[in-house]
Amino acid sequence: RRQRQMCIRDSFLNNMSHELRTPLNAVIGFAQMMQHEIMGPLENPHYKSYASDINASGLYLLGIISDILDVSKIESGHMTLEIETVHLGAIVEKSISMMQDRADKAEVSLNVTPEIAHHYIKADERRFMQIIINLVSNAIKFTQRNGEITVSATREATGGLTLTVADNGIGIPEVQQEGIFKPFTRVESSMVCEHEGVGLGLSIVKALVEQHNGQITLKSQESKGTTILIHLPASIVVIQ
Repeated sequence: RRQRQMCIRDSFLNNMSHELRTPLNAVIGFAQMMQHEIMGPLENPHYKSYASDINASGLYLLGIISDILDVSKIESGHMTLEIETVHLGAIVEKSISMMQDRADKAEVSLNVTPEIAHHYIKADERRFMQIIINLVSNAIKFTQRNGEITVSATREATGGLTLTVADNGIGIPEVQQEGIFKPFTRVESSMVCEHEGVGLGLSIVKALVEQHNGQITLKSQESKGTTILIHLPASIVVIQ
């Protein structure tokens, strides 16, 4: 009975996702056309600002829909990975590139240590990029102006690999750290109130890491920053 209920739920969410994405993509597309004045200049300058707001809101809503669908797939066991040998350095560089504009606006520097370029892993490239992007995005949100975020990788004595995303931001109170990877969990802080989010990102990251047979841990101290460590087993690390 439970399996049937989950199948019904998955079907409903997939249908709803399609029904929501289709008009939402149209809204985003037209907003971008207006924002860039593709069909001609907007007479009132306020309209261009409104188009930018519509575009940003649409993309935010699209992200929430995608996260909810991912959580549903994970919970039902329908999340599948397309495993291949991928260059970890290239994945990190692509992810950082996608986050660079957001980091620049927040006046936060993004750093990647050189040794990442030496590592290859057996992974789903798209999903692993999702892991990196979610972690870097979170770090940007909670790192103050002139702060730093560093992505690094270290080989373990066991032959595994530890991927680290560290920031020197606001940190997470100890009492909140235990449930930080649970769905709909958000850090309670005056700075966090400035940022949107429903608290699904880290729970999705944890599930994706575990699907790659890895483990994720967190170290954090208030006012000193947060470090996320992803431990990947030797079985998915490719020796070049």
